[in-house]
Amino acid sequence: MRKAKKLAVIALIILTIVGMVSVQKENERLNAYSCDPNPVTVQAGDTLYWLVSKNCVGNTQRALDDIVDLRGSTNINPGERITLVAKP
Repeated sequence: MRKAKKLAVIALIILTIVGMVSVQKENERLNAYSCDPNPVTVQAGDTLYWLVSKNCVGNTQRALDDIVDLRGSTNINPGERITLVAKP
């Protein structure tokens, strides 16, 4: 009986680890995005949100959040050249 309990506990631990890894991989997939690496020139009326939506694919909200974190602001100015980069 003891051996069966030990095996059940080990199996439960293994299943828990496999489940955690699967959840982590799914979260990474859902948060993934990529942006055109070429700089864009801001035009009058552009917003950072609009530029991200036109130049990035995948989770654009995550891309916008990361770009704002790196820039420190959502402020952009006409004529400014910006590169939409992911967090390192």
